[in-house]
Amino acid sequence: MTVLQRDHPHRHDQPVIELDGVSVAYRGQPALEDLSLKVYCGERIAVIGPNGAGKTTLFKAVLGLVPLSSGRIRLFGGEVKRGCMRVGYVPQREAVNWDFPITVAEVVMMGRYGRLGWLRQPTAADWAAVQDALAQVEMGAFAGRQIGQLSAGQQQRVFIARALAQEAEVLLLDEPFTGVDVTTQHTLFELIARFRRKGCAVLVATHDLNTVMGNFDRVLCLNRRAIAYGPPDEVFNTDVLSETYGSQLVVLPAELTRLVVDDAHGHFG
Repeated sequence: MTVLQRDHPHRHDQPVIELDGVSVAYRGQPALEDLSLKVYCGERIAVIGPNGAGKTTLFKAVLGLVPLSSGRIRLFGGEVKRGCMRVGYVPQREAVNWDFPITVAEVVMMGRYGRLGWLRQPTAADWAAVQDALAQVEMGAFAGRQIGQLSAGQQQRVFIARALAQEAEVLLLDEPFTGVDVTTQHTLFELIARFRRKGCAVLVATHDLNTVMGNFDRVLCLNRRAIAYGPPDEVFNTDVLSETYGSQLVVLPAELTRLVVDDAHGHFG
């Protein structure tokens, strides 16, 4: 079993996320197999792989939302149930009920509940934190708007604001670039860079391989098990990507310098 890790440029006694031989199965079918990984403060990690590769399962396992078949996860050197309050999560858009009657400000306030507890009412300081978080993602004017009335890119920014209000130290984003335009992609990368400057670790599951170069420090190639882990310029080679994606990988002519992934749901990256 290979432990995926790196020497971090700053001195940290412990990784913020540590997986040791983690496996997850659904109804007896493996979703993750024997995954070991260490993530440190300030790292930007892209998690790539085909649909069904275990990217979302990995994030849910880190959050303690799915049981492990084997292995162990530690957050900030401790148990998941304690550390998960320090982890912000932006789910895939299709995982959210956008018709639920809740305002933008109320969504962002959810990030404060770990500090409040469910019985204590938000204080003026909590609402100020919500407004500040919305201002940071340039969504302050939408605080009273229903979340379902926003565009895909605006909705992503609101969920990132929730993580800001939460004062998250780790951010997990599941397919944040799906369904958004290029301008919104740039905005999201600016927000990711802001988290990194604060020392937060950021993990992004993505189908868009062309956004990975220059925007991430390391790439985890996942297809139930870890195929490879390292800097993009080392990981992005035909052998690794072919093993990760199989027949779904299409390499366009070199002058176009683009990689395309054709999966069962018609996503391209």
